[in-house]
Amino acid sequence: MDIKLLFEYKAGLGLGLWVYEDKIIICNKIGNKTTIPLNKIAAVSLNLVGNIEIETTGGKSFALLLGKKGKEAKEIIDSLIL
Repeated sequence: MDIKLLFEYKAGLGLGLWVYEDKIIICNKIGNKTTIPLNKIAAVSLNLVGNIEIETTGGKSFALLLGKKGKEAKEIIDSLIL
């Protein structure tokens, strides 16, 4: 069974976000990937400098250091709110 890619954002230098039907994959550093099941996401927010913060149901926080604001940031957040 193939898991469908719903959204992809690449910021260059290996940084990015991939949203699948069942999980997200965050890459903040070259070779450093974090996978979070969608059912474990408790909150998604955008801070003042355009970084997206994801909090899990277990209380862990992850920051997407993308520095994006406006429409692009809204698209990223909307892809996480399914």
